[in-house]
Amino acid sequence: MLDAADGVANSVIAIRHHVTAMTVRSWRTTFEDQSRAEWGKVAAGRGRKASISEDTIARLVELTTTKKPEGHTHWSCRTMAAEVGVSPATVQRIWSELGL
Repeated sequence: MLDAADGVANSVIAIRHHVTAMTVRSWRTTFEDQSRAEWGKVAAGRGRKASISEDTIARLVELTTTKKPEGHTHWSCRTMAAEVGVSPATVQRIWSELGL
């Protein structure tokens, strides 16, 4: 948008940013239709919906930080997954995202 404000042609902007001129026109139209604060934000209801509830994540974090599985010294991805009802990959992703 800064290039456009400086009077740079759509075709030049497209080359600079490795997109098509049609994409640049689309950006400019969207920018004109929205305020600067709204431009680029994902509209409500758009995007992938969360498949794991906040309650499940909270339970997983609580168990991880306050309890140990019976007969073990710590939680593994598999034991935690079986406990809260999600996949081991999901447990690993949540632990990684939260630094656990």
